Amino acid sequence: MVAGSVIALTACSSGSGAPSGDAGGDASGELTTIRVGILPYANVAPLYVGMQEGIFEEHGFEIEPKTFNNGAEEVTALVADEIDVAFVGYFTAAVPISKGLPLQIISNNDQEAAEADAAWAAVTLVSADSDIQSVEDLPGKTLAVNALRSQAEVQNTMSFEAQGIDPASVNLLEVPMPEMGAALANGSVDAINIAEPFASAEIAKGARQIDAPLVSITEEGENFPNGGWAVTQDFLARSDAEALAEALAEATDFTQENPEAARAVIPEFTALTAEQVDSVRLPYWSSTVSRALVQQAIDMADQVGLLEDEVTVDDLLAEPARKFSDQ
Repeated sequence: MVAGSVIALTACSSGSGAPSGDAGGDASGELTTIRVGILPYANVAPLYVGMQEGIFEEHGFEIEPKTFNNGAEEVTALVADEIDVAFVGYFTAAVPISKGLPLQIISNNDQEAAEADAAWAAVTLVSADSDIQSVEDLPGKTLAVNALRSQAEVQNTMSFEAQGIDPASVNLLEVPMPEMGAALANGSVDAINIAEPFASAEIAKGARQIDAPLVSITEEGENFPNGGWAVTQDFLARSDAEALAEALAEATDFTQENPEAARAVIPEFTALTAEQVDSVRLPYWSSTVSRALVQQAIDMADQVGLLEDEVTVDDLLAEPARKFSDQ
């Protein structure tokens, strides 16, 4: 895993102070630093594309990325005011919200593919010589996930149930995603639930795909919401919060329309080379998210027992994100 690099530390302010005006930057015209928690996965490419294309600068912001292992770590850092924005999964965000933590999704980022063979957000792989042929063979086996009590656990639990498998019959083991390939190769686990940019690398080595959980649990042709950008309620009170949401949305849609730009930046925040990135399955990036599918994500998290109190779609989506959600 590559440590998060600091990009353009020339801004005059951090997340602790709200600049004047409706856009980012202060009265002198200098840019506002936004500390952003990321994961070393291909789906955060819009952040880097937006920096490269000057989208954030046009809105008055400089971006300072910091890499984490999983969304739960990011939420902790967000609440502690160590970062201003966190890239998190919808399930991951719903859990702390149900506990009363003051955070919301300010902008949608990515969704799963509509077809299993294009899935990138979560695929379940086994080694080439494994006797596991489908999820029906997973009972009694160990499946690596990047975090327990999180999106990974929910999506696999619901996929198992949708395919008639008792989730309790499969052992889930927490393994950092960059280490999953080695765990599969040395037999520490029987299967891995992994995302890009790691999934294609393992498939290229011979790993076989037996499931795409977020595809298995949606209707045909739907793109299940995967991740968005979360902020605290204090950040939402800032005068430049909406400007940041607009910048994130613009960067997201630009990246979807320019996949070559995404492939060019992925090596900057992952361990992949430019050659390896050519084979990566790219996410489906969109600033628009389905309210119905967000509700499904909330219901699933609740069904698995992750939520302490009721969470609604509007609890999860901040006002700027609701502008981009369908009805």
